[in-house]
Amino acid sequence: MRGISIKYNEDYTKCQVVVSVTTNGKRTRYKQTFYVENEKNTKAERIMELENKAIEFRNKHKKEDFMRGEITTFEEFVDIFMKKYAKKELSPSTVERYKQLYSRAIKSPLGKMYLSDIKPIDLIKFYESLEEKQVIKYKSGKVKEYYLSRQTILHHQKAIGVLFSKAKYWQYVKENITQRVENIKVKHKETEVLSLKEIKKMLELLENEDIIYKTIIYIAVLCGCRRGEICSLRWDDINFETKTLTVRRNVLYIPKVGIVEKTPKTETSIRTLTMPDKLISILKEYKVWQDKERLKYGYKNTGKLFTNWTGEDKNILIPDTVSNWFSAFISRNGFKQVHFHSLRHANISILVAKGIDPKVIGKRAGHSSFDITLEIYAREEEEQDIIAAKKLDEALA
Repeated sequence: MRGISIKYNEDYTKCQVVVSVTTNGKRTRYKQTFYVENEKNTKAERIMELENKAIEFRNKHKKEDFMRGEITTFEEFVDIFMKKYAKKELSPSTVERYKQLYSRAIKSPLGKMYLSDIKPIDLIKFYESLEEKQVIKYKSGKVKEYYLSRQTILHHQKAIGVLFSKAKYWQYVKENITQRVENIKVKHKETEVLSLKEIKKMLELLENEDIIYKTIIYIAVLCGCRRGEICSLRWDDINFETKTLTVRRNVLYIPKVGIVEKTPKTETSIRTLTMPDKLISILKEYKVWQDKERLKYGYKNTGKLFTNWTGEDKNILIPDTVSNWFSAFISRNGFKQVHFHSLRHANISILVAKGIDPKVIGKRAGHSSFDITLEIYAREEEEQDIIAAKKLDEALA
């Protein structure tokens, strides 16, 4: 911190400010104690009031522009950023993710540094520390060691970039120093996808599985919906007359928050898809089963497609439950390990192989950008080209 020192008392009702000014090589120190006007204000309000008085006092004695980042630590600004911006403007899942990412930075030397004192090299050192072995020590004495993926480290960089961008906009710092640090390079990892033959085998095996999960898997394969979109479906999203399914919501589960249902983050994610006849048949079968179960056990009719056994809104089937079931299903049936999201990619792959227009594929998938569709389309065409070459080899062998 340059030229100013602030010391608070325990309850932040007063502070002592010391301003140092050097003129012609001679250093002069000015001191003054400030008190809050209302001790009943919140801690954050008391700190803000005292800071403003300290800044005003400082500006009386120093001519250069003052940035609030000179008296605000990284940890303190994270708290301000979360309260003033993140919790008001961002989705609950993004807020929770930012908390996780910022917590590592707060525990590092960055946490206690003043924003204005943080240099690009300090960020580089922090990112380098993330590449080292991470250790968690539990109260039970158990120790967990692991390494963060390069993708996760990149997420830290982007989150801190957002933080400093807002710090500059709010005039806490003069420059967004994250722009002077290159992002870590992350290699594109191809999504493991079941082949068409494996998909057909999987659908056959579903005939012996729980009808709830059978229906969910069919929606994923035949409509390419995301798991959160499927879990949030209601019967009024299904139109048997027009043979359409409309995606209007997304649901997720956030630890310490609970189930959060919201509209998709992009307009293109809200979409209406024409359903294949096979899916219509599956859904009608499922509707008959669900109605019988509700009448048999007296469950509440929530209008939702998928809830747990109580049928209550608060007990909606959550995405992680679906993923866990799917993982167990493919394991016990000898399939290669793939994520539930791979069913969405499988849907796109099938449409590409059948020569469907990329624009139609992108619209059905709810891609936010046509570039995303083209990238997937190009990869699938490349794979088809490789298969074609192998077929020629086989034919001429």
